Amino acid sequence: MRDLSELGSFAAEAIKNDTVSFIAWQRDGSIITVNPPFYELTGQSQEQVEKELWPGKFTTQESKAHILAGMDDQDLGREARKQEVSIVRADGTLLPVELIINRYQPAGGPVPIYYAFITEIVERKRSIRELAEKEELFRALSETALAAVLLVQNNRVIYANPEAMEMVGYSSDDLKNIYYWDLIHPDFKDEIIKYGDLLLHGKSLPARFEIKFVRKDGEERWCDVSVGPVVYKGKMSGVITALDITERKKSDLALKESEEKFRVLSELSPMAIFMYQGTKLIYANLTATMFTGYSREEIVQKDFWEMVHPKYKDMVRQYGLARQRGEPVPAEYEIEYITKDGELRWAQFTAGQIEYLGKPAGIVTAIDTTERKHYEIALADAKAQAELYVDLMGHDINNMNQASLGFLEMATDKLLATGYLSEEDLQLITNAVDSLKSSSSLIDSVRKLQKEKRGGLAPVVIDVTRILGDVKSQFSAVPGRNININYSAQSHCKVRANELVRDVFVNLVGNAIKHSSGDLTINIFVKSVAEQGQLFCRIDIDDTGPGISDERKQAIFQRSVRDQSKLTGKGLGLYLVRTLVDDYKGRIWVEDRVPGDYSKGARFVVLLPAVADSATNN
Repeated sequence: MRDLSELGSFAAEAIKNDTVSFIAWQRDGSIITVNPPFYELTGQSQEQVEKELWPGKFTTQESKAHILAGMDDQDLGREARKQEVSIVRADGTLLPVELIINRYQPAGGPVPIYYAFITEIVERKRSIRELAEKEELFRALSETALAAVLLVQNNRVIYANPEAMEMVGYSSDDLKNIYYWDLIHPDFKDEIIKYGDLLLHGKSLPARFEIKFVRKDGEERWCDVSVGPVVYKGKMSGVITALDITERKKSDLALKESEEKFRVLSELSPMAIFMYQGTKLIYANLTATMFTGYSREEIVQKDFWEMVHPKYKDMVRQYGLARQRGEPVPAEYEIEYITKDGELRWAQFTAGQIEYLGKPAGIVTAIDTTERKHYEIALADAKAQAELYVDLMGHDINNMNQASLGFLEMATDKLLATGYLSEEDLQLITNAVDSLKSSSSLIDSVRKLQKEKRGGLAPVVIDVTRILGDVKSQFSAVPGRNININYSAQSHCKVRANELVRDVFVNLVGNAIKHSSGDLTINIFVKSVAEQGQLFCRIDIDDTGPGISDERKQAIFQRSVRDQSKLTGKGLGLYLVRTLVDDYKGRIWVEDRVPGDYSKGARFVVLLPAVADSATNN
């Protein structure tokens, strides 16, 4: 059942706190809402009521037919209909009641809403009889009441309690000389005269309403009026109780104007606007629905952090709850969020605290910054790439070329001095050639990296186990070295990647050989693993080389690292490896082959998302 607040704050409070039972339902009998007196009237709990249809088991079969027939009354909606029916209480007893039933057609809505005020007939008749028989008791009570009480007979005010005289500014004698409608504001007078005539003729009418009245001094004020028939001295009369609600009315009007201004500004705002209270979103403007892809109805069912990317959820939840407690938290932050169709986007959020319906709440405005963020990322990537290429050309390749020139110049000097090159001098030529090969290899790696970044290599389904077998064969025979490569695959493992995936493993195995000396054992192991419901191919490549210290384990994947140690190497190396693995949506890290002792060798672990054996290259 919906909360009564959907009917408006004043109406909801009035119905909720009234002693008269109230129920609203749809044509199919689905109960929209009831007020607390309804549970007492029927003897049913909230849980029991929520499971039933109206009138259903709440009435006798005869009463049910009577109510359903009344719902078809053509005049319903323009005027209320009064019915006398029997309520079947939870203990099986029958309770005669009077229903004041009406129909409401929401603007633009295809389904009408029916509602009724339910009054025990027995209690009302008893009240009228007791009122007639105990006039003195009524007078004693009314004299001390905080509400205005007037008794009207033949359109004249024949009794007014002190509160009534104080409220309207007339004396008792003044009131006896005027008609009751002379107290009513001209805007309501004709309606009230008609109402009084119909009430005295037994018509079923709303017993409670708000009207404007005019004091003797001309001041216009508002009152909440309840009207009921009573027999007084054998004649049908009307008893009126009224509360001055002028100040509350002013507050309601001011609040309504404020809410209307907020609504207009909010709906026209190009920024998404959300409101939340407690943990739940309670409002979203039109831009917010376009922002997220969800309807307003869907949004207000969510926790305020629900659409935030998982890596920001805890932060947003903690900020939002702390903000409602009045604790200082950042007012602006940029985070990723997830739209209804699963798209990841960026937004700049500005949040603040407000009070809504007497309780602290949060209000958030958001601007989509996805395009700007993409430009910033692209610009940062382009800058990094440009700096990388300048660095390579200005340092790595230049150093290699200078080394080659140096070796060649030394060989030339030897040749000019002696006319020949000894076997020992030929090493100068070999060194120059090796340096040029390294330069060429570096240029080739840059070319591959550029092609990868441009998306020039389409992803396909690749059998990693087959590639690793080729890599083993490639490095099994290294001149002048005793290299032992052990390769074991638990199962065939397929991933979605491109042709450069081979370079990942060539680099890892090649580095193990290049940065070690003497005998070397390399172990390659492949298996399938699951993490958080997703299947991965895990490739472990460990060696018995010099290992990698803890402080260098993260740095070795960064291009910015540069020193003279053997572990750094030349060119892109592990930077290319990490870039490729990231693009394949995988992870790579390095650990000790023997835990706790890095000097016993390193183990590189590559984790790539696996695809099913039935996957194709579409």
